[in-house]
Amino acid sequence: MARLFMWPLKLLAGRVLRLFAKRFATAARLRVGGGRLPDRRDPDVSVGRLVAGEALAAAILAAAAALADRFARRATHALIGRWPGRRRR
Repeated sequence: MARLFMWPLKLLAGRVLRLFAKRFATAARLRVGGGRLPDRRDPDVSVGRLVAGEALAAAILAAAAALADRFARRATHALIGRWPGRRRR
């Protein structure tokens, strides 16, 4: 039952945080790339910059997804008094 309350909150928080995370990830990739986005097809971009930029962007997006999930679970707990998910034994 608690998961039914959690889904709308998770969708809303996920969309909002994903927008911010994409902008933040693009800014981080620009900083790693030295002012331009590292592109896989560009032969002038070093492998280190490319991998660092992609890893940083993936980490930022994963953190935003985890934050959205945690926010939805805490908000559901505050609204209905039960933690959605597995119970502790």
